[in-house]
Amino acid sequence: MIFIDNLGGITFVNNGVVSGLKDLESDKISIFPNPAKERIFFKWDQLNQIPDEVFIFNLKGQLIGQKSISDQSIDLPESIVTGTYLLMLQKAGETMAVKKVQVQK
Repeated sequence: MIFIDNLGGITFVNNGVVSGLKDLESDKISIFPNPAKERIFFKWDQLNQIPDEVFIFNLKGQLIGQKSISDQSIDLPESIVTGTYLLMLQKAGETMAVKKVQVQK
């Protein structure tokens, strides 16, 4: 679950463990393009770091969509609007990284 406070601070809770966004940002996984329009591509440095699922949250912490990652990319939900979103990347239910992405429709 992702929580965003009134000052824009982002807190992530996974299995009772609380982390700040900076703790979950990873240089080993990158996303592009950013800003994105319809599709997001992923690149990772290590094969054991390959996420298999992405959860898309708005800045209110609401889940907007959930997608399986195939061919190192995902199509954004058709209902998504212009704004800033958080992508929570998971592998076998374990969070690998949280990335911020700007969407322009």
